[in-house]
Formats: sequence, C-alpha cells, structure tokens
Amino acid sequence: MQAPPAIAEEPKDWRGVVIGCIIICILGVAVRYPLLTRGAHISDTGFFVNWANTIHQYGLTNVYNKSSMSPNYPVGFMHIFYVFDKCASLFGEPAGYWTEQTIEKPFKVFLCAGDVVITICLIIGGYRLGGSVRSTLLSGSCYILNPAVIMITGVWGQTNAIAIGLIIAALIFLCSPRYWAVAYVLAALGCNTKLQVVPLLPLLPIATIFLNPQHDRKEHFKAVSLGAILFLVTTVILFSPFLLKGTAGQAISTGYLSHFETDPALNRNAWNPWLVCMPPEQHISTIPPVLVQLGRRVSWLAPIADFLTYWHISILLFGAVSIMVYIGLTRRPSKGNLFFAASAIAVAFFFLMTKIHERYLLDAIPLLLLAAVLDHRAFGLCGIVSMISALNVKWAIYLLAPLGVVILAIVLVRMILVMLAPEAIVEWPWEMALRRKRLLDMPTATYIIAGVVCLVFTCPWALWFSNITQPNVLYFDELPIQNYNSNIYCPFRPINEPNNPILVVEGKKAQRGLAIPTKTVAGFSIPSGYNTFCATVGISDQVPNDTAITVKFMVALDNREVFRTEVVRPHSPGIDISIPLKQAKTIDLVVIDPGEENQQPNTRDCRCLVWMNARIEKDF
Repeated sequence: MQAPPAIAEEPKDWRGVVIGCIIICILGVAVRYPLLTRGAHISDTGFFVNWANTIHQYGLTNVYNKSSMSPNYPVGFMHIFYVFDKCASLFGEPAGYWTEQTIEKPFKVFLCAGDVVITICLIIGGYRLGGSVRSTLLSGSCYILNPAVIMITGVWGQTNAIAIGLIIAALIFLCSPRYWAVAYVLAALGCNTKLQVVPLLPLLPIATIFLNPQHDRKEHFKAVSLGAILFLVTTVILFSPFLLKGTAGQAISTGYLSHFETDPALNRNAWNPWLVCMPPEQHISTIPPVLVQLGRRVSWLAPIADFLTYWHISILLFGAVSIMVYIGLTRRPSKGNLFFAASAIAVAFFFLMTKIHERYLLDAIPLLLLAAVLDHRAFGLCGIVSMISALNVKWAIYLLAPLGVVILAIVLVRMILVMLAPEAIVEWPWEMALRRKRLLDMPTATYIIAGVVCLVFTCPWALWFSNITQPNVLYFDELPIQNYNSNIYCPFRPINEPNNPILVVEGKKAQRGLAIPTKTVAGFSIPSGYNTFCATVGISDQVPNDTAITVKFMVALDNREVFRTEVVRPHSPGIDISIPLKQAKTIDLVVIDPGEENQQPNTRDCRCLVWMNARIEKDF
C-alpha cells in the first residue's frame, strides 16, 4: 500500500513485545482448549486417519499407492503423518490404529501449535520489520482470537495454517539481507505441504531483486539462482524416500497432478462468482454457453469453444490479476507492499478460481495482518475479509452468499488498485483514522477490556458452533470406512453413488445406506455425541426368488457382538434395527453365511445385501 507519513522511530521494547506475545498466545490456547474434542469434520478426519494408518502399515513411501482414500496432498503433508505415527505412544494410542476420535485431539493440538507459530511470526517478525509494539500485538491478537481462524483450525480441524505459516516465515526472512536464503527453503516446505500457496512463489524472486536495489544485476541473478537451487534441493530431500523406493511417480500423480484434473464441481461452498452464477453441481468441463454461441458464429472461435472450460477461464482471470499485482510490487517495492501483494493474491485465488473450499480465504488473513503492522490501514480490510471468511464457513450457500461475493469483489478490486495506482484511491473513513493512528493511540486499559470482551464472546460462540458442525443424523454412506474384510473381491459402494441403481427392500426404496457382499466385515469409527444406530436390513428385491443365497446380518460394538438376525432369504421382510451405542468407539457391520446354502448370487453383485438408511442419531 502507499507508504504512510514518516514518523519518529521509537526505541525497541523487546521485553514488552515478548511478554505481550506470551500473554496473547496463552489466551489463544485457552480459547482453543475446549474445542480439542468437540468433533471435527468427519470426512476430512476420516481421510487423515486412513493416511496415517496406511503409512504405519505400508510405510511412508507406499501411502500413495496403498491408501484406500486418495491421498491428494503433497509429500510434505505425508511426512507430517509419518511423524504422527512415530509419536503415537505420546498420545496413548497404538501406532497404526488411529480413529476419528483418537486423532482429533493430537491433530488439533498440532494445528493449535501452528496458530501459535503464526502469531509469533506476526508479533516478533512484524516488530523486527519496523512495526510498533501496539500494532504488532494487535496484529497477533486479531489472528489467534479471530473467529474465522478458530472455526477452521480449532473446530473444523483443517490444515491451511501449516502451509501459510511457512510462507509467512519465508516472506519475513526474505526481508532480511542476512537470512533471505532461508526464505526459499521455507517456501519449498510450504509448497510441498499445500499447493494453494504456489501462486505466492513469484513474490520470492521479485522481492529478492526489487527490495535490494543497491545490488547490481549480476548479484540479483546470483541470489535468485541460489534461491532456486535451495528450493529444488529442499524438494528433492522431501521426495528422496519416494525416489529411493520408486514411488515418486505415483506421489507426483496423486499428490500434485490430480489437482489439475477435471473436477465434478465448479465450487465447493466458497463465496465467489462460481457459486452465485452457476448451480453448485455444475460440471466444470461444461462449455460456457456464451462461447458455444460465439463458436457457432465465428469460425476461429470454434476450437476455443471446444477446448475452453470454466476451469481454464478461472486460471486466465487469476493469472491476469496476479500479473497486475506483481507489476504493482515491482513499481513500488517495499516490505509493506510485499505482504499486501501476497494477501491480494490469496484473496484473488479464493475469489476467481473454481473448485475452491470456503476455508481457503483464511490464507489472506495473516498476510493482511502482517501488512497492517507496517501500514495500519490494512487492519480495516483484514476485518472485512475475516468477517466474510467466518460467515462463509458458518453459512456456506445460504442467502448471505451474494452479498458476501459483492463485498469481496469490492475488496479485491480495491487491493488491485492499491497495488497499481494508490494515488487514485480515496481512503475510507476507518482507513484515514488508522493511518493517523487514532485507533492505536487509545489507553492500554482499553485494549485489555477489548481483549477480555473478545475472549468472552469468542469462547461460547465457538463452542456453540462446534455443537452444530455435526448433524443430528449421520448416514454411514458419509462416513469413511476404517476396516474392510471380505473373502471375495468387491468394492465398498454407498447406495447413493450416481452409478448405483436405487435398491428396493420389501417394496421400499433405499435412498441412503450401504450395500456390501456376503462374508464381509465393514468397520467404522463412531463420532462422539451419537447415541443410537438404526438401519433396515434385507436382500434387495432385484434378486430373483430362485437365487440360492441365505445370510445373517450382525452388528458389533467395540469388537463385541450386540445384534444378529435370523436367516434372511430373497424377498424376506426387511428387519428394522435400533441399537444403543453406549459410548462405543467403533462399530462393525457384518454379513455372514449361516452355512445353510454356501452359494453367492449368480450375478455376484455385492449390492444386493442392503443396510438401508444405515445411520447414527443423536438424542433430541
């Protein structure tokens, strides 16, 4: 942003900064502690559990080709789970047998530590960059006590803070003439942990060149080349176990290139134009209707209309905005503009790209706060972005979405103009007050009272939010399977998959549930807070009456049998099941051969044995 008026440099007060940093971090941990076991997002923790257990059973180098749930995260993230497996005894759990319940607390502790590290970077790093004591402490407080951050890391259990924390540290080191080389190592670690920070990479060579104008072109080329070598060497070290075992190709294909494949959704609940303008289920490979019409009328547009997808359009738009931001940084290079440019790219990535989750806006918040340390006007933009992020996580696709998209569009346009033509920007009232430091010159007691009020508000609000993150009824086709044991090869198939026919038991359509073969054990972890297992079991009416198949359905809780049906034959009445869970942690759904007839269905279709509407329920 445009540099604020010069002010007298105040003497360094490292003691006050360190004490304030410790107090703020303690407050942030206190807010997050009650959320450690409040129930994370089931589908996400299910993936994490599967990857951690696969790494224990088959080793780190086989996670990409042995995991039953596609590990579409880079290799750096898998190294984290390797450490988790090695440290399992510290959490009182046997290595290789993680569940959603047992992994939630240690994983959220790790994420909480990530938030603390980012807070330290904002306070200590911001103070080293030239920020005042109050601005750096305010910056750290606005991050670690931010409702959006608490929801995404403390409640949801998401990992965005890991990669963005590494990039923030990299940008801080990049501003130091002595430690700039460390920035490239940290950037390599960040990009190999989560790929959404890759668009920030061009900032490294730009800052290396333009933040050191006293160096000549030869020294710039040498510094950028050395940084690129360090980045490459760090990446090779992360890949080295996979290279030695010959699984690097699978790691690249699954953990990296899979993100560039066509995805069945334009949008994943993010408040951006793709959510408002298109149905969420719209396939991104669909050719835009406007291009189809133009292609029919203009001959040279026909090949483009046949090739271009919404995903390609989003890349073009995001690339254009990124280039404008890079150009703005080269014209007005400064430490404050470096962090503001990074935050503008993070907002543009969230706003313009397809296939974006609502949590990705979190990346812009700490970058804006670091920019605000050097230019206080960025606090206003950070407040707006934080509000949109928190509301987007809470109400993904409801009536507030169009308003959120409009506000975020205004913010993005303003950020682009600030980078390209700051002299043409008319300051908003709060920006003028922040620039003149009116809001930062209040008595210290005012900040203490404001912090206490924020803490009192945030704690119960976050606890309330965690109670509604899990639905009252959770169907098993939404739960990741933890254990699948069958003596015949047949994949586990939820009934609600598009390619599966709607099965019928006793004339009733099975819209939700499970369909598994005989002689099978399907094991699941039970999320906390659920009290009853319910289902209707039977053989699908599509199975002919003369098919020689007899089965029994069995349910086991914590490896202890609690229910078993009589012999079930084709067209037998459906059997309703309702079993109290009694705080059980695991449930096994078993289909066994009673021994009367030992044959399988003639079609060997594993979808004929139905757990219709299999679900777990909370007490209302």
